[in-house]
Amino acid sequence: MSWLLRVCWRTPYFRLEETVGYEALELSSALKNLYAISCGYATGLNHGPNTTAQLITIALGEFTLLTKALKLKNYDPMAPGVVGDMLMTCSSEESRNFQYGLSLAEAAKTGEQPTAMQHTVEGFFTSHSIQAIAKQNGVLLPLAFLTHDIIENPTDSEAAFRRFFTSK
Repeated sequence: MSWLLRVCWRTPYFRLEETVGYEALELSSALKNLYAISCGYATGLNHGPNTTAQLITIALGEFTLLTKALKLKNYDPMAPGVVGDMLMTCSSEESRNFQYGLSLAEAAKTGEQPTAMQHTVEGFFTSHSIQAIAKQNGVLLPLAFLTHDIIENPTDSEAAFRRFFTSK
């Protein structure tokens, strides 16, 4: 498998790699934040690590669909900058986007509005722009769309989130 990367510089704790697929890498950097919200939401609804793994797998598939629709060249969904960053952001309770998903789940459970964002939550903004990009390119991204719905109305999205897994 071609990683399309070349190690440029490294230390015992850091490695800098060159890639020609920078557009896809930028896209995955935006999408990982959106999908981290859905992973935090799932965790907040007491779903376990299997659900998180399934969400990350679906997220990588949606990333690949969108990358192909955008006709981005030289991308590899398994490149460390894509899959590694997606895994960390979507499964770390230190992630701001994951934490935001947890707060949305708490709002869904209590029926209250989610607490105001205290930090930058990039996935919040990505959830809006990805709608237009997907529509413009004729791509269906069910998890991205569901995450947008969760952000917009977390108290009404819990049932839709559960249906998402039973309709597969």
